[in-house]
Amino acid sequence: MLAAVSGEREAYERSFGVAPAFRIGIHGGDVIVSEQGDAKRSIGIYGDAINIAARMEEAARAYDVRCVISETVAGVLSDRAYVRAIGWEQVKGISAPIAICKYAPR
Repeated sequence: MLAAVSGEREAYERSFGVAPAFRIGIHGGDVIVSEQGDAKRSIGIYGDAINIAARMEEAARAYDVRCVISETVAGVLSDRAYVRAIGWEQVKGISAPIAICKYAPR
């Protein structure tokens, strides 16, 4: 996704006067998914994985990087060439700190 947006940066700037900028936090794990509402339907996603991913996004801001992934995710990547350990995050409701990494292709 980062590469796709970067590759289209000039087109976005030409069409809209600005290119998208964002930070990402990525973690994996079990979640609970539920359909909610009667008149207005929505999908709810809950679980520690969602909470931890949100903290990864906050860590991306704190470390001034575009993408932070948990070591859990980094550990299953087949290519870690763009992964660098950057620290630990304490997540509310999780007893042990989570190891975090920067993912920065190119």
